[in-house]
Amino acid sequence: MSDHWLGDHAVGLELQLEELTVRLARARRDGWPEEVHDLEIEVAAVQLELADFAGEATEPQYAPVRLHGADTAEHLIAGRRTA
Repeated sequence: MSDHWLGDHAVGLELQLEELTVRLARARRDGWPEEVHDLEIEVAAVQLELADFAGEATEPQYAPVRLHGADTAEHLIAGRRTA
């Protein structure tokens, strides 16, 4: 990832998700249903944010590169067959 801010943001979301997951496991283990419910909502929210971020991070930033006048591989192979 060339943009350091994007990388830092992704790592931050992953760390936040890991922390919430650990807290959720403890709440389940200790039998705190209200805490479990709240943490499940928080985990879902961070997962959605991470999914949105992943979608934005993988969108093309620049238009595709086009080489004008370049031969395609098929054209080059066809040229060998006729020669």
